[in-house]
Amino acid sequence: MRRGRHKARVFLSAPGLTALDAEFLRSELLQAARESDAIVVEREAYGERCIVDFELVRGGRRATVRSAWIIRSTESAPRLTSCYVL
Repeated sequence: MRRGRHKARVFLSAPGLTALDAEFLRSELLQAARESDAIVVEREAYGERCIVDFELVRGGRRATVRSAWIIRSTESAPRLTSCYVL
């Protein structure tokens, strides 16, 4: 079984994205992280886990995407841990 294949199907069906759109998705994720409010969902010794929800629009199609981030306690920049269509 290929890992992540169901997530890929949802990204294709909702906003119409394929692997060829990886740079577009990356750009949208970074923009959302800069411009949207992050919600801290967990604080632990390892760091803070946050989510950022945003509307992704591509070619007239829309999808709400949730991105999950961690800001490690030893770092100041967030790291993407996951993203998926809600």
